[in-house]
Amino acid sequence: MLDSVDTRALTRSPALNKVRCIMSARYQSCAVVSCVVLSVGCDTAKQWPSTFSPTTVDVDPRSTPNWTASGTVVDVRGVCSEGMSPGQTLAPAQWKVTIDAGSISLDEHVGSWQTEHPLYAGTLAAQQFTAAYHSSIQSVSAVCRLREATLAGRFDSDFSTFDAIETLMWGPRDSETVAQLHWTGSRLP
Repeated sequence: MLDSVDTRALTRSPALNKVRCIMSARYQSCAVVSCVVLSVGCDTAKQWPSTFSPTTVDVDPRSTPNWTASGTVVDVRGVCSEGMSPGQTLAPAQWKVTIDAGSISLDEHVGSWQTEHPLYAGTLAAQQFTAAYHSSIQSVSAVCRLREATLAGRFDSDFSTFDAIETLMWGPRDSETVAQLHWTGSRLP
């Protein structure tokens, strides 16, 4: 039965020609858009350097470290103490220390946002400082969530080094973990 159909009549059909024209226009526009996207993508890729080397970087001045300090674990007890033991030396940490008249702020582990790091605020009298951190998180019921910390120490006479004791407390008070660290720090050039 298909043999008896005049295929020449179908190719001359106005309705079929209109459908062909619409479909052809759609395919052509898709092809044009694809080529434009590819050519723009290729042109842009040619402009990128093979290695990344930024010329300027906006850095929040509050996060720029101006001190480095090394710590030693003095004491630790509780369920979050895994990985810490008395006498253990900690990797050097970068700090941001800001002194303004009789107040001091100390941001420990500047730039390390993967871990909890306390931002201490306190007072400075001569070379002696005391500062505290309290978590802003409403619920500190999580056992290993840093709840609060204190830092007390002394700068040398020209404020180029400091020596401090840090006490960290994690979790709820009834099942807290407490660690005490000794820090010695020096101002970065």
